[in-house]
Amino acid sequence: QLISAYRSGADEIKVKFNQEQIEDNKTKQRVNTSKFLQEISERFIGMEIIKQSNTYCIFKELSAAKHEEFDNVLRRMQFTILGMSEELREAYIKKDKEQFTSIIEVSEKNLNKLSHYCIKLLNRKGRSTLKEGTSLHTIVHNLEMIGDAYAAIARLGKEQDHEEKELVEILKTAHSMLEQFNKAFYAPKKEL
Repeated sequence: QLISAYRSGADEIKVKFNQEQIEDNKTKQRVNTSKFLQEISERFIGMEIIKQSNTYCIFKELSAAKHEEFDNVLRRMQFTILGMSEELREAYIKKDKEQFTSIIEVSEKNLNKLSHYCIKLLNRKGRSTLKEGTSLHTIVHNLEMIGDAYAAIARLGKEQDHEEKELVEILKTAHSMLEQFNKAFYAPKKEL
C-alpha cells in the first residue's frame, strides 16, 4: 500500500503502525518496522522519511518530480533491462554466483525504483492522450515484469551448478528482441 501511495503521486505519506515488528511479504519473516520502512524509502526517488516515532512515520517528497524527466527515466529502465539481460547470460556462461547476486540485489532493485518513479510521473501528469498514457503504463509494467523474471532466473542460477546451454541461447534471443523493441520504440515516428 505504501508503494501504491508513492506511485499514485502523493507528496506526503503518513504510515501509522502499532507493532515493533511486521511480516515482510517477500521473505515471510518478522522484521523491525522502522528498519522495514527505511528499506522501503530507498525504493523511492525524491521522497524521504522526515519524521518517525514508535507509532508513525512520515514520508515527504523533498525534490519535486518533474514530468519532463519521464522519457529519460524510461530510457534508463530500458538500458537497465538490457544490462540485466546481458549480465544474466554471462553469469550462466561463467557460472558466476556473484554476478547472479548482483542482478538480484542491485539491478532488480534499481529497475523497480525506476518503474515506481515512471508510474508516479504518469499518474501525476499523464500524457497528451489517454491512449499514449495507457500504452506507457503498459510498457513500464511489462519492463518491470521482465526484470522480475530475470531476477527469478538469476535466483535459480545462483542455486544451480551446471551450465544451461539452452537457457543461454534463449537469453541471447530475448536480449536481441529487447534491442529490437528499443530501436522500434525510439525510431523516428512516421505520420500515417
